[in-house]
Amino acid sequence: ISNKNFALMTVGLTKAFAVIDIGSNSVRLVVFDSQRREALPLFNEKVQCGLGKQINETGKLSPTGWSAAVAAIQRFLHLTRAIDATVRAVATAAVREARDGNVFVQTISELCGLNVEVLTGYEEARLSALGVSSSIVEPKGVIGDLGGGSLELVCLNNSAVHSSATLPFGTLRDSLADRRDQSFINKIDLVITKLDWLSFCHDETFYAVGGSWRAIAKIHMDNTQYPIRIVDQYTVSCNDVIDLCELLSVQSSSSMGKISVVSRSRRDAIPYAALVLERILLAMAPKRIVFSSSGLREGVLQDHRPSIEQSKDPLLATCRNIAATQSRFSDHFEQTIEWLRPILLTGSPEQQRLNRAAGLLSDIGWQAHPDYRASYAFDRTLHAPLVGLTHPDRAFLAAALWTRYRGAEIDPNVLEIIGQEGAFHARVAGAAFDLAHTLSGGASVPLSMSKLKYDKTSLELCLETKAQHLTGPLIEKRLRVLARYLNCKWLIRFE
Repeated sequence: ISNKNFALMTVGLTKAFAVIDIGSNSVRLVVFDSQRREALPLFNEKVQCGLGKQINETGKLSPTGWSAAVAAIQRFLHLTRAIDATVRAVATAAVREARDGNVFVQTISELCGLNVEVLTGYEEARLSALGVSSSIVEPKGVIGDLGGGSLELVCLNNSAVHSSATLPFGTLRDSLADRRDQSFINKIDLVITKLDWLSFCHDETFYAVGGSWRAIAKIHMDNTQYPIRIVDQYTVSCNDVIDLCELLSVQSSSSMGKISVVSRSRRDAIPYAALVLERILLAMAPKRIVFSSSGLREGVLQDHRPSIEQSKDPLLATCRNIAATQSRFSDHFEQTIEWLRPILLTGSPEQQRLNRAAGLLSDIGWQAHPDYRASYAFDRTLHAPLVGLTHPDRAFLAAALWTRYRGAEIDPNVLEIIGQEGAFHARVAGAAFDLAHTLSGGASVPLSMSKLKYDKTSLELCLETKAQHLTGPLIEKRLRVLARYLNCKWLIRFE
């Protein structure tokens, strides 16, 4: 890429990007603050229109849904123009299948001046898969995206689409959705058994996308009192999800109305969604289910990005952005992580990646009161809108930041998620960055005049003779804490 073209591309990436998703049940606007890999939702609004609620009976879009959708799109366009965002509008199953879908698209074009792209079943599945793979590192298994008008299934291997199918199992499709009617179960099973490739994914991962399935994840979290109430990459065993789905699929409307962790607009669709999910899991028999907050809309954004942005690690890209805007020492990060190489860059690639992320976040607590820096950094990290990390990864980063700011004891709920080995690595990473920041004071010179040596039995801080003034009781204390976590001796030596 020439310097001129790269500069133009960089400027374009900073512009907000809006996706208008015209679905069978709702019309949604999501405005991302940029088109970079670390983009975050700037604005998110959904209007329940029910465009597809009469397609089974009439073959056409709902007249009331039509009016509501047009009004929503007009409002959304007004907002995107005020924000000066690039806009891409897509329509899915209802508009694709309705006899008057083309008329609807033409109406939107004439009234709003908006070009609506009506996605084919394959393109909808591809974009949903692209959205998942944009936030989950190298997904392998089957992605299922349940919407109001259809269910998209995609077989992925390290982000490459192997097989896909669009099935007529949207949450607006069938009146038998709220009870375990055997004829309806047979109908689902008959369609699923025709997907030969589904059984080949046995013992892999099923990635569940869509609001109704995310609601099931929230119910499971609430039932188990899970400490991190973030749906993205919430992971549950196949048998546990099947058991919950069997229970939810027979619930009446009055019973569903008592479930407060799910929005009112979503509750009526849960029995149907649970039954469909149960039948897919029984046919595929995956090892685990991973619920994803990223899907079609994130896939549209990812599809719009240049390849150089698509290839970036989403976690590290986001952490670098946080460090650049909220850290005092981001300019010296590479020097700091290299200084800590003997401790933090010798393990597995996955652990090195997490250590880098922890280092990028290791100065986010400086603006808080000293008495609250540990809890401030811990909470911010645990609940940050980060992508590209599992829940154990998220808990690891929070625990590392807790240790970096010298918190007393790590939350036992978080320790349970990361396990004994994860807790060891988190404490080491946190203490290592605490030592580096204390020694350097955020400047590059102190690190350049020293080096760290570690050989499993001893930890040495080696300083140039002319840099003797850099050490002191506080440095000794930080070094002693790190050595204690590493279970080794420590010393300071001058060379």
